[in-house]
Amino acid sequence: MQYSNIHSYFPRLWRGDYSELDEIRGEKWIAHPIYKYYSVSDKGRIRVAIGIEDGRLIYGLLIPSFSGGRLTAKLKLMPGDSSKKYVDVLVLQCFYPCEIKDYVFVPHKNGEEKDCSLENLEWDCKS
Repeated sequence: MQYSNIHSYFPRLWRGDYSELDEIRGEKWIAHPIYKYYSVSDKGRIRVAIGIEDGRLIYGLLIPSFSGGRLTAKLKLMPGDSSKKYVDVLVLQCFYPCEIKDYVFVPHKNGEEKDCSLENLEWDCKS
C-alpha cells in the first residue's frame, strides 16, 4: 500500500471515531480491497490507520453502531466522503471475496446479528 502524504490525511478523518486497539490472540487482519486505510479481522473487528510512528502504521479500533438490526461502520475513502457499511459484509469481502452480485445476504449461523466473526458468517443467495 502507498501512504503518501498520510500525516495530513489522518487528523481530518478520524477525530474520536476510534478507540485503542487491544490485540486478540490469533486474530487475523486483512486490508479491505476498497477502503485502503481499513483492515478487517476474522473476529469481526475493523481497524483504521490513524498515524505513522517509526515508519509503521498505527491503528485504532473503529467503533461500529447497531442500526436496523445489524452492526454498521462508517467508512471514509477521503475527507468528507463517507458511507455506512455492514460489518458482516466487510468481513466476508475480505476473507471470502464473492464476484456474484446475487450473493448479498449474510446469514449469521448462531442467529446473533452482533456476532460478526468469520466462523459465524456465510454468503447466501438473495431471496
